[in-house]
Order: sequence, then structure tokens, then C-alpha cells
Amino acid sequence: MRDETTARQGAPLRPARKRAEPRRRPLPWLSIIVWSGALLWLIALRAHGSAASAWAVTLFSPALLTLPLAACVTALVFRRFGLATLNLAAVPALALLMGWYRLPAAGAQGSEAALRVMTYNILSCRMGDCRDVAAEIRRSSPDVVLLQEAGGPEIQRRLTEALPEYRFLGHNLRLVLTRLPVREYSVEILAPRDYHGYTQAVLETRGGPVRFVSLHQPSYRLKDVWLKSPGSVLKQPVRVARHQMKLIRELTRRFPGNDSVPTVIGGDFNSPPAGPQYQAMKERYQDAFRTAGSGWEATYPSQSPILALDRIWVDRRWRVLSAKIPDSRASDHRPVVADLAPRDFGRTGRPER
Repeated sequence: MRDETTARQGAPLRPARKRAEPRRRPLPWLSIIVWSGALLWLIALRAHGSAASAWAVTLFSPALLTLPLAACVTALVFRRFGLATLNLAAVPALALLMGWYRLPAAGAQGSEAALRVMTYNILSCRMGDCRDVAAEIRRSSPDVVLLQEAGGPEIQRRLTEALPEYRFLGHNLRLVLTRLPVREYSVEILAPRDYHGYTQAVLETRGGPVRFVSLHQPSYRLKDVWLKSPGSVLKQPVRVARHQMKLIRELTRRFPGNDSVPTVIGGDFNSPPAGPQYQAMKERYQDAFRTAGSGWEATYPSQSPILALDRIWVDRRWRVLSAKIPDSRASDHRPVVADLAPRDFGRTGRPER
């Protein structure tokens, strides 16, 4: 029967074409892996002080935003526009959810402030003449500047010449600059390495005496550890986190936030928000930027910041009227500036009785 049909049509029968199987594209799985990793990262952050938390915070905090962006670009290459849009839209949503981007806060601004504070890691003025750093400080005109990585005597000499209106107090890695009367100050070293310590100074402000603390937490850089000791890639971030927590516990023990002198702590904490170090500080102090700031809170690197490492923590007896992060590239960090006033500070510019 088949031969007759073939002869009748005058042509041989061709084998039927097989339907092409749909090409497998792993992009949905890529998004699932990315966002599952982000969820695990958030869960690890809640494991206060654990090794998992230290490892996740140190290594994956920037990846929480960069990986979804990479997934978005990959989806665009394969013309999966819906998936690309989903990944792209999730990035700002995540930034708002985690508090990395702050919407403008309603309330008082800095017009009635009793005090303006800046914290700034200046990276030894990038070994320059410190003019850019001095210009950035003058632009904000703070009453108190909490400096980190101020360099050696030569850098301090250049800073002193560029900022003659300020008095310099403390250690070269942690300085307190002020235009206010000084009651007392001291440099505390908690371990042989200079990073493990702080400078504290009690100053007279319009709202009464206030203690200011400048600190620089130890840091962890994956590339440095990998080059020096590849076997410690997983151990080193845990050690750093433990050292950071040791310093935070010592600070909160000495300055619990309810003693006779209100305290303002600022510096380069070298740990992202929502980590155990952040939570320990939040129990006793208020984060100036998250209380009254707006915009992107990341401060490092200054060219395209993705990490919020620098913070000002304020005693709860003081109000944070406003906070900002200037767009500055004078150092590898951006500064944080906050306007503060005591809770009973009236519009007359004097503490109310």
C-alpha cells in the first residue's frame, strides 16, 4: 500500500521531520539560586555573632545587589525581558527593605541644631597635601570631626595647617577634631594592634557636656588574605568579626548610653548594617542616618559606594535632626554628617528649663 502511494505521487516518501525540542535555558534557575542565596544571607545575618553571620556579612554583602544585576543582564542577553525586569525591580525593593536607601524623613531640619558632627575616614589624605579633605570638612562646617586613618605626623601637620580652626586630639588612626572647649580626652588601646582601640573626648556643647568617640574597626579583605594565606579564607572573617564584637562590647560596657554624660560614637565600623555588630550598637544607640537621613547610605568605595561602613551612633537623650552623606571623592570613604540637639533643646538655641 505504501509503495502504491509512493508511485502514484511520483516521488519517494520523505521521513517526517522531528519536532525540535525546546532549548533549555537555565535563567529561571539562575534567579532562583540568586534570590535563595540572598535569603540565606539574610538568615545568617540574624545568627548574632555566629561564624556563618561573620562569613556572610563580610563576603556577600555587596553581592546581594550585584548578583541580581548580573542576572538581569544575563536575562537581557537571552532576550528574557520579563525575567530581566523582575530582577531589576527587585534590586531597589531590596535596598528599601534592608534600609540601604532612605526616603526623606519628615520633621525638623538642622536649623535648630545645637551640634554638627562628621565622621570621616580620610585614608591619610591619599598621601596628598590634604587640601581636598580640608575643603570637604569646611564645606560641611562641623563642630566636631571624628577622623580615621589620619596617617602619621606629616599628614597631621598638613591637616593642622589646612584646618587651623580645629584642635586635634588623640591617636593618628583615630582623631577628634573640635572647635569646642575640651574637658578631657584619652586614647584607649584594647589590643596590641592599633586598630583595636578608640579616642574619646568630653567637650562642652550648647546642650551641655558630650562625649565623642572616634574608632576604626579592623577590616577583612578577601584578596589580601588569599595572597598571604589562602588556607585562612574562611577563618579570617570569623576572627575579624570576633575582634569587632569585642570592641563593640567594650564600648557599650564603658559607655552604656545612660550614664551622666551623653555619648556620640562615630567611625569606620567595617561591617554592614543588620550584622551582629550593628545590632549590638542599636540596642543602646540610634543610627543617625537611619533616623533622619535620606538617600543612599553606602559610603565605600567613594567612587561608586556599595557598602555602608561608616556611621554615627547617637545617645538616645539627643535628637537627630538631619543626616547626610556628601558626594565626596577626597578619600576612599564618603563622610557622614549629622545635626544633633538634646531632647529638651528649644528653638531659642538654649536647653529648656
